[in-house]
Amino acid sequence: MKKLITYILLFVSTITNAQLKNGFYRVHNYATNRYVYVYDNTGKINVSTTSADMGAIQLWKDHNRTISDPASIVYAEQKGGNVYNLHSQGTSVYEIIGYNVMIYPKGDTYQLYAEGKYLADDETSNVPDGQLGTIAKGDYRKWVAEPLDLETNYFGIAPNFTIENKHYEPFYADFAFNFANEGMKAYYISEVYKHIAVIKEIKSEIIAANTPVIIECGSSEPSSNKLNLYINQGDKINNNLLKGVYFNNERRPKSKDARTKYDANTMRVLGITSEGKLGFVVSNEEFLAANEAYLKVSTDTPEELILMTEDELNDYKKTEQGQSIGSIKIKDSIKGVYSITGVKVADELNETLPKGIYIVNGKKIIRQ
Repeated sequence: MKKLITYILLFVSTITNAQLKNGFYRVHNYATNRYVYVYDNTGKINVSTTSADMGAIQLWKDHNRTISDPASIVYAEQKGGNVYNLHSQGTSVYEIIGYNVMIYPKGDTYQLYAEGKYLADDETSNVPDGQLGTIAKGDYRKWVAEPLDLETNYFGIAPNFTIENKHYEPFYADFAFNFANEGMKAYYISEVYKHIAVIKEIKSEIIAANTPVIIECGSSEPSSNKLNLYINQGDKINNNLLKGVYFNNERRPKSKDARTKYDANTMRVLGITSEGKLGFVVSNEEFLAANEAYLKVSTDTPEELILMTEDELNDYKKTEQGQSIGSIKIKDSIKGVYSITGVKVADELNETLPKGIYIVNGKKIIRQ
């Protein structure tokens, strides 16, 4: 019947209450303790033949694995009684199959029912990963939904890049959020000018869902980079040039929605430039990572883009306007000390600046 995220989401409704409240949850199987992950949005279930394609959903042991993975987050929306719509990774049960699902209490757990079948973890051994299906019975049909909190079941950013004791992560998720810890900021890219990407801080109180961002963290540890999650809040950013992807499910290579192929001609990803600074660069990856924010660019874009603020770009353009073609000569009216790329670094040349070539009050100076 259409895509299978439906079952994925179905589990969501498993909590230790008789009735599931609206909110964000992580869901695990009662018998195997494997957690549910939504890794793509394709699949089907055939009631007449009892066959099902449930590869969109993966089941894995280890709660620590869930901490920084948006694929483990499900939002339960009660429509009335035992009827729910379940949201995860940019889609929902209703969007996929055209109707909502039923969630039935079973002691302190829940059973999920849709299209004539109960959902279960069909892998009854103790291996790390399980198989979502409809065969297993008993406790394997029982699911537990754990509400998100800021103590033991939190969501925290695990940054992949560290530059000058600051930590960064390109991030894209279908929930709105703000920061529960100090030292965290969110940025977007507002403009690309030649070899420069203009970076702007997001000042809004809540960052809207489906907003690709660069997150600056105060720590390399997710436990110090926690997010507060929200639904249907925050303002959209109209001039954000970043894009995002939800899925990279390597187990489903034939599904067009399961992975996004990386294109070096039109994509740049967050990384370290040849000068050792944070920027947008060409990648050697075949597919974009799940929940990754990336920069869509034109085919004539340089392989590396350095990051500048709007003020730095304006200073650069002033310096650029004073340069003559084929030289580093700058108009005498440009005051201060600039790097060779046109970024102002100081008002006067001083001993704290590293060795290199500078433009000082319009003249090229080599500091040795």
